[in-house]
Amino acid sequence: MMARELADETLAVILEQCLVVSDNDFACTNSRASPFANIREPSSNYLVVCKRWMRICTPLLYHTIILRSQPQATALAAVLRPKAHPEFGNYIRKMRVEGGYGSATKQILLAAPKITDICVTLDLYAADNVEPMCSVMATAFQPQHLILASSYDSRERTNKQLNTMLTALHNCIGTWKSLVRSCWVPCLYLAHFNALVLSQEPYHDFRFTLPYPRTPWPCHCLSQQYSRDLPGRRAGQA
Repeated sequence: MMARELADETLAVILEQCLVVSDNDFACTNSRASPFANIREPSSNYLVVCKRWMRICTPLLYHTIILRSQPQATALAAVLRPKAHPEFGNYIRKMRVEGGYGSATKQILLAAPKITDICVTLDLYAADNVEPMCSVMATAFQPQHLILASSYDSRERTNKQLNTMLTALHNCIGTWKSLVRSCWVPCLYLAHFNALVLSQEPYHDFRFTLPYPRTPWPCHCLSQQYSRDLPGRRAGQA
């Protein structure tokens, strides 16, 4: 059977296997071993096959956003601007931000109110810029899952950008009413965040957790736990 003879629904199921981002990869908490560091072929290649594939693949492509560089964040913000394709922002359900990319990240978050899963890095440097992102995190969306990524040597790092992010996450806990009881953080920050949530009365029984606290950087353990906490949900599916 030729591909053009397939129903849109059938073709979408097939193409989803090429575009999906697994929950294991999305929830990797070791930022130094990001599973997205060595991707050679951009997923957007599927959009240029033909107009039909573009129509079918666009929602699949935007379902999970991985931001790893300033040019990438700037390009996505340009696509989502009001005079371009702001409707694409409604496709975004999961977003992983591996750095501080200034106003571009802010524009993306404001254009994506249906985000349910957010992963941010705590490996921040003085040259990063997370302030625009942090200024809208509490109100732009209401996530169900929060995942924080870091590396082991970040325990000795402190700077304005990291402090800004930690403060913003503290404030977000009190406004993200949809957060589930289990969130994932590197063990370095576990006690820190559990202490912070105690100050948020609506979350007096809320805890950040690690499934295997003795493992220094259990990125795979965490991601598997993340998948188990989503009953009936396939990898990459909202």
